[in-house]
Amino acid sequence: MTRQFLPSAFRRPLTAVVAVLTLLTAFLVAASAPAAAAGEPRIDLRVLVVTDGSEWVGAIATELDAEGVPYTLVDLRSGTRPTINAAYLSDTVASVPRAKFQAVVLPNEAPGQLTAAELTALHTFEAAFGIRQVDASTWAHPGVGLNYAANPGYIGKLDGITATATTAGRADAFRYLKGPVGFEDIDTAVLESDGFVARPLPDDPVAKSSFRILVSAPMTGVTEQGSLVGVYTHEGREELVITFTYNQYQQQFQLLAPGIVSWMTRGMHLGYNRNYFAVQVDDVFVEDLRWSTTANCTPGDVCPPGTPMNEPIRMVPADVTTLKAWQTTNGMPLDMAFNAEGAVANDALTTSLLANKSSLRWLNHTWSHLYLGCQQNFTVIPWTCKTSGGAIQYESRALINGEIGKNQTWATSNAVTIDRTELVTGEHSGLKSLPQMTVDNPNLAGALQDTGIRWIASDASREAEQRAIGPALTVPRYPMNIFYNVATKAEEVDEYNWIYNSRADGGSGICEDNPQTSTCIPPLSLTTGFDSYIVPIEVQNATRHLLGNDPRPHYAHQSNLTEDRILYPVLNGILAKYATAFAANTDLLHPTLKESGTILRQAALWKTARNNVTAYAIGDTVTVQNTSGSAITVPVTMPNGTLTLTSSGATGPAFGEAYSGERSSQVAFTGQQTQRYRLPAGAGYPSPVTVPGAPTIGTPTAGNATATATWAAPANTGGSAITGYRVRVYRAGALINTLSAAASARSLAMTGLINGQPHQFSVAAVNSAGTSAYSAMSSTVTPAAAGTVPGAPPIGTPTAGNATATAYWAAPSNTGGSAITGYRVRVYRSGTLINTLSASASARSLVMTGLINGQPHRFSVAAVNATGTGAFSALSNTVTPKGVSYAPAIGTATAGRAAATIRWSAPTNNGGSPITSYLVRTYRSGVLINTKTVSGSASSVVNTALIAGRPHRFSVAAVNAQGTSNFSAQSNQVVPS
Repeated sequence: MTRQFLPSAFRRPLTAVVAVLTLLTAFLVAASAPAAAAGEPRIDLRVLVVTDGSEWVGAIATELDAEGVPYTLVDLRSGTRPTINAAYLSDTVASVPRAKFQAVVLPNEAPGQLTAAELTALHTFEAAFGIRQVDASTWAHPGVGLNYAANPGYIGKLDGITATATTAGRADAFRYLKGPVGFEDIDTAVLESDGFVARPLPDDPVAKSSFRILVSAPMTGVTEQGSLVGVYTHEGREELVITFTYNQYQQQFQLLAPGIVSWMTRGMHLGYNRNYFAVQVDDVFVEDLRWSTTANCTPGDVCPPGTPMNEPIRMVPADVTTLKAWQTTNGMPLDMAFNAEGAVANDALTTSLLANKSSLRWLNHTWSHLYLGCQQNFTVIPWTCKTSGGAIQYESRALINGEIGKNQTWATSNAVTIDRTELVTGEHSGLKSLPQMTVDNPNLAGALQDTGIRWIASDASREAEQRAIGPALTVPRYPMNIFYNVATKAEEVDEYNWIYNSRADGGSGICEDNPQTSTCIPPLSLTTGFDSYIVPIEVQNATRHLLGNDPRPHYAHQSNLTEDRILYPVLNGILAKYATAFAANTDLLHPTLKESGTILRQAALWKTARNNVTAYAIGDTVTVQNTSGSAITVPVTMPNGTLTLTSSGATGPAFGEAYSGERSSQVAFTGQQTQRYRLPAGAGYPSPVTVPGAPTIGTPTAGNATATATWAAPANTGGSAITGYRVRVYRAGALINTLSAAASARSLAMTGLINGQPHQFSVAAVNSAGTSAYSAMSSTVTPAAAGTVPGAPPIGTPTAGNATATAYWAAPSNTGGSAITGYRVRVYRSGTLINTLSASASARSLVMTGLINGQPHRFSVAAVNATGTGAFSALSNTVTPKGVSYAPAIGTATAGRAAATIRWSAPTNNGGSPITSYLVRTYRSGVLINTKTVSGSASSVVNTALIAGRPHRFSVAAVNAQGTSNFSAQSNQVVPS
């Protein structure tokens, strides 16, 4: 699996979101919609999936299909795709702003096939409506809220690792997981999944950016875990950042897929997810033939004439005791698909099964397991259908009726509970089965009608999809690779070797002759091969089904429940794997044949009917409407705490069934029916944010050239946290200054006022939408002098560091008659005052950070007492901070013959120290392959020994006496000839 990463130079920046409300208005104007639309916006429950053909986007689309979540697919490879702009993404309905999509899935955070205008439109849309974005697979870099995956970090193969759904992840979208998320490693010689594990950037309260790790993994050389899946909040938007590759079949994706859907949709969507695992045991009561380890065939089935028969395989009473105990221990029933011809009087197995009949689930498998398709001709191998006059001869309707009906009658006579609408024919016979039967037995449909059958099992390895046969629907079943004709581990391995070994290894060579459907393996040990190889493979295959929202049952045979009882290790492995991964809120369900068929039918009907259903959220209310005149069953998923609303709008009962931390249900809608749901507090889409109300002004107090303004927080925060305050200062009625205060502040002391002059104050609150109206003016206060200010402190000799400097001073000899309460330190750059900082009364130095390397700085200090601030000292001598250089600017790389020329421009700031050399990194197919050192005077270099035909990119860093700069963005991609 490969990925293409866009270097940072190709990732288009988004103008910072200042106010979501302003964005919403501007966005709707761009969509030719009324800007003054009132009320909460409408969010349609449909996902926008933008694909570039990558496996990871395809995997997410597959999960949406499996759950039945409506989505619109935009293929970036298509020349006729729509332009993604404001009008495509939103409009208005009944004067209400409408988002046409509830979530956006992109291949990565900035697909190269999207224009800058399209990306801006998406980002503006997401910020305006609170729409979440999934970056299906990307790399770790600051553009997605992560540090580069190095020191600490990890880049490379992830096969076989165990990631972890973090506490934050399990409190959010992955609430159905226990914690461990295992990555498959099916073939150690093949790269199956790779990625980046990195530490998030620090949260930035000013920029309102943060990163929450939802799924973590180990990083090299540290105990700390980095991010594989996390939420990057920035610019008023949320992105789910996934930094590994995957496809729809891999266990790690299947474990996380429902959570990805839940996160992007905020837990409310059309669609429905469950984990199913049902196992049906065929041939109960009758014998199964036994594999011949010497003849490599099954005597009585497909062996050459004259092959000696082996002892047949049939359960014994002790196996029934084991079966019942296993079911009780694991809380899972096994369906007994029975052939009642084998239930004879005075038979110990029959007696034991009937004595425990109420503890078992029963399924009609026909009376005697007859083949119900064509009449078979066994004079040739493989057998063929008998013909007469060129026409295939089929078993009769009467014979089929008898096979079904006699089993039904036996069940009634023996008080064995069955569903008379269910049927499993012997070998799925009667249904078409290549190569012999290209069509169903034409007599089958009539017999199903005669006997009331509505659900008939089929073989999912031949027909994966459900279809109709007369009055019945098929229920495809997955065959488990635990063979019907074996009862011991050694027999299973022997037959397995025969099928999957090459002729050179003593096998049949079937795997050689059918490489598209089978893979040859080395011979397995008869003593260890079952447990070490076959069981893990079967566990893996079945787990893939049960994690795919797939209700299709699996099947084995009664022969697998006796002697070595080889079915149980497989079942135990599947259940143990499930129990390790899933929390108690996510039960493994075990549907009957009818229930499985019903679920498949509902999914198929929903697939064709979903365009007749409209669903949307407005505020805390979700509305689902059947716009057709026909009844439709609609799969609906909502957050925990959701209530059903009555037709009058009153709150009714809790919606749906609890599953995996959500509530969901298959809801029956009549034609034109509308149903509404009330979301719990905190769920749903965020309301548009407005500016806060004005704070309440308090009574100020005055001092010597100082005053303190006070206020109370506004009652209305505008739907967003207060992030700060703005304080206006008036002297004699004229505005002279506007100062800032922290969100937690309720007062602000102001210095430098003029004694004897009247002052007033007014305060405004700030949130993400902007600044509120200012409060009323405060009462008037007049600062007055008291005592004298201190003398100037003697200035010391400063020292410089990397973007830092430390100023030093001594206490003034004249304190002004009162204790020194602090110091004020002025910072000058190139002779210009750039900042004034405060230090405590005990301080004799102050470290200043954030200085510019290579620029001259000087300092001056004043002492403060109760009267005020004294004169500032003389300026210190000059110091110049030094540090690493800025990163060079990458130029255009050009390809040559097994070589490439890399160009760059010198850094705009050398950090105050001359550039001594450059480091040039070379990446092949996204993987760092070497780093080359060149002269500090160079601006280009030719990199040779590259591989022709492979994509390469390059990145450059500058080196000075202080160290190495950050590496530049990666260059354009070149492919040497």
